Amino acid sequence: RDWIAMLRLEALAGEIEAWAHEMGAANLKEVAEHSEELVVALGNQLRPLEARRLQREGLKLLGEEVGPTSRPAENGLPRRITAKASEPSALPSKRGLAGKEAKDEDPWLHSDPWSQGAASSQEWERPAKKDWNRPVRPGSLEARLVVKQGAGVSLLWCTGEGYRVQEIEEFPGQPELRVGDIIRTIGGWTLTDAGSVEEAERRFAASFRDSALLEIERPCFTVTLKVKAHGAGLSLVWHPPEGYLVEGVDPHPGQPGLRAGDVLRRVGPAVLGGHVSQAAADAALAGALQDGALARIYRPCCDAQLGDLVASPGLILPSVAVGTWSWGNESFGHGLRAGSHEAKEAVAAAFNAAVRRGCYFFDSAPTYGRGFAEESLGHLCRSTGQYAVVATKHFPRPGQDLTAALLATAREAARRLALDGPLDLLQLHRPAEPPISLEAQADALAAAVRSGAAKAIGVCNFSLQELRVVHEHLQRQGLRLSTCQVELSLARQLPVASGLVNGCRELGITVLAFSPLAMGRLSGRYDPWGPAPTWAERRRGGMAQRPFGASLDEDVDAWHQLLTKLQQMGQKYGKTCAQVAINWVLCQGAIALCGARDGTQTSENAG
Repeated sequence: RDWIAMLRLEALAGEIEAWAHEMGAANLKEVAEHSEELVVALGNQLRPLEARRLQREGLKLLGEEVGPTSRPAENGLPRRITAKASEPSALPSKRGLAGKEAKDEDPWLHSDPWSQGAASSQEWERPAKKDWNRPVRPGSLEARLVVKQGAGVSLLWCTGEGYRVQEIEEFPGQPELRVGDIIRTIGGWTLTDAGSVEEAERRFAASFRDSALLEIERPCFTVTLKVKAHGAGLSLVWHPPEGYLVEGVDPHPGQPGLRAGDVLRRVGPAVLGGHVSQAAADAALAGALQDGALARIYRPCCDAQLGDLVASPGLILPSVAVGTWSWGNESFGHGLRAGSHEAKEAVAAAFNAAVRRGCYFFDSAPTYGRGFAEESLGHLCRSTGQYAVVATKHFPRPGQDLTAALLATAREAARRLALDGPLDLLQLHRPAEPPISLEAQADALAAAVRSGAAKAIGVCNFSLQELRVVHEHLQRQGLRLSTCQVELSLARQLPVASGLVNGCRELGITVLAFSPLAMGRLSGRYDPWGPAPTWAERRRGGMAQRPFGASLDEDVDAWHQLLTKLQQMGQKYGKTCAQVAINWVLCQGAIALCGARDGTQTSENAG
């Protein structure tokens, strides 16, 4: 059970060992290579985040050094901006891929209902499962709706996508649907192009009956790649932690079911994520890429509820990320002075632990450690070659020219982050005060994109009404708002109760949840009834306690009851209080920005 413990899956050790024995898997590599079957066997017990870890860590524990890194640039310096795959004749490029003969039957084909009719030279066996669905086309499935005194399904309208299945009740049950499915058509009515929620509801109601035929889309599916003499017509970008991001699909030879933004995780037997270099990933892809090869695809969306990768306009992000507010911050009881040797060692350990576990997104700001957090991220990305996505912020102040000030902040942040190109994500730290209008704030963000200062833009601490104004103003200019960052935890559920989280889903905006552990109060490390921790910061002769989640300080009994419930859930599933609290945030559909000041905390958060 050593490798099960290394993967932090002790709670499922018995089930995994029984499955491995039945399958004849003799080691971790064989288990990792067939993680799709393991996910099916374990049902909802194994989260997608854990399945991804099986693939990445499986390679690492067998001797191949694994970790998301970026290819060194031509001058020998590490490059953290994703680059297009190199272009020898057998590798993906805008000129295509060299043709090859079809491979032998893929061992994981038969457990996957997505792959019906996927390859003409391969026999497909219908899985003997009640929840089997028939593929309509690559990336889509047919399902039948069960209606008995209602359907018992909670649906959320998502603009341009359709209805997302949020919850499924036991009665009447929906054996052919899963939470996270996107319903794109019902009874012949197309939902994706409905211009409003009202129009979508009208179309849905027109065909709402028992056994109504649905066309649904799931995030994980299989396609058959076409590789002809002139290539595959794919433009791919190496996305180190996960595989290859599809940048574009040429019409010839065409790749049915694939579209820009999809993530190519596996081709045939070759797992593409977690390799130490792009050369290793390219070699794995080239060795498996043949005409008729089966490719495992993941299609991210703006919702973190699945616990997997999240697609935000211009970004592909992990569902668990790192907040760097505490880096170099002597406040809140951390006691590490910015720039000190101890602080540098601590943040390096936190950074390395995060990227090793696929948590490659870091949220920062110029004020975090008075620039120390950004400088540390820049140094660590450049010196280690690790791939990371970094967000920063501009704090609007009265009397400023907002656009000029925001662009100045972007330039200074890029310098501290040692970037050769634009920022990954630039956010407004809060709404600007009057007389600066919301439209003017949207224009300032738009200027950051148009000037090349940022690839993606977001806001923090905006209400849903404010968010809609900014979103619509940007949309009229042909731009998208990528993220909305708010305080969200079990101790502060207002963004869910107010409709902000669901509103962001409807608009295709990713929610970033800061302080998901209520600044440590939900970690289980502090006794509500014990001695008060040293969380104070001297400020103008007074004491300022950790502000986020402070409502728990006022009701110690409620805090204790909440921790007791977290401990009970953790014992049931083999998780810590912090991991259960973080999982609650993911289940709301938000990316969890987990504070971590060392490698131990980062590793726990990622579990």
